[in-house]
Amino acid sequence: MDKEQIDSCVILELLMEENRSKERRLLQRKCGQYIYRIAETKKGIISLPALGEVFKTIYSVVDEQKRMVLFNKICDLLAECSITFSTPEKKTYVVAVQVMNFDALIQAADALRVAEAVTSGAALITIDQKLVENKRLEAEFTLKIKEPY
Repeated sequence: MDKEQIDSCVILELLMEENRSKERRLLQRKCGQYIYRIAETKKGIISLPALGEVFKTIYSVVDEQKRMVLFNKICDLLAECSITFSTPEKKTYVVAVQVMNFDALIQAADALRVAEAVTSGAALITIDQKLVENKRLEAEFTLKIKEPY
């Protein structure tokens, strides 16, 4: 698998405030290093629904100036790191339903991220431990789910 489907949580981690626990700052640093490393390989993909999750979160920021800084930061990051965009196809939604039927605990947005990776033949890059640790899901859908390190 050459391509890597980036989950919204990896991008969102980069937007978090710096004054957090040491563990969270380390996670943020690792996500940042991953994003810049993926820029060298040009293998990074983010789906429009995942990008929508990112923008929805940014849009919820009350301070307009801070919100605009975050929007610009994400737009610059995506361009600078050559992350391409993908859109789900009909078969992606079929697979997402199969994922939810396979594991009833997976939320719809997560099922769609998994299905996007499956149908594009990409690895899913996420910090969501529910997905990273779900080896049954990986086996069932012949998918690699890994952290951005």
